[in-house]
Amino acid sequence: MNSTIGVFDSGFGGISALIALKRTLPNEHYVYYADNLNAPYGLKDNSKITQLSIEICNFLISKNAKAIVIACNTATSAAIVTLRKKYRMPIIGMEPAIKPALELGGKTIILGTNTTLRNKKLKALIKSLNPKEKIVLVDGSKLVKYIEDFQTNTHKFQKLLKIYYLTSLMLKILC
Repeated sequence: MNSTIGVFDSGFGGISALIALKRTLPNEHYVYYADNLNAPYGLKDNSKITQLSIEICNFLISKNAKAIVIACNTATSAAIVTLRKKYRMPIIGMEPAIKPALELGGKTIILGTNTTLRNKKLKALIKSLNPKEKIVLVDGSKLVKYIEDFQTNTHKFQKLLKIYYLTSLMLKILC
């Protein structure tokens, strides 16, 4: 059996990371694990997310993974430190694209799950970038269920997007 690169997310969102990996490393073999059964991760505590991540890593290792990509901001922020200590292989995580956003200038609003926003990892990343402008964190947990259930064309989802958009405009003005 060929060695693989394991990629996982709490749902289907990580497929974009898998596609980018396949473009960058086309000769590698991949195994993708979408944990839809336990999605959304953003509403769970760190210990539960870490437990789920360990179970998924064990599965990916059973599929001969030589490296694992956590294509989930929430799982990265909650579990990557533990996973890197536990496994003797490259564990690559995702982080919000804060640095490129800051390079655009102006105020930055980060839309993330509650778990991602409250974790020390995100706060440490923000602090390390030493932003000149204020960064505003907005909990987007309500969007997750619609996205994971492919309900993005519903009236309720569109209304929720408008609320988030108007909130972001107000925050940019007020903060």
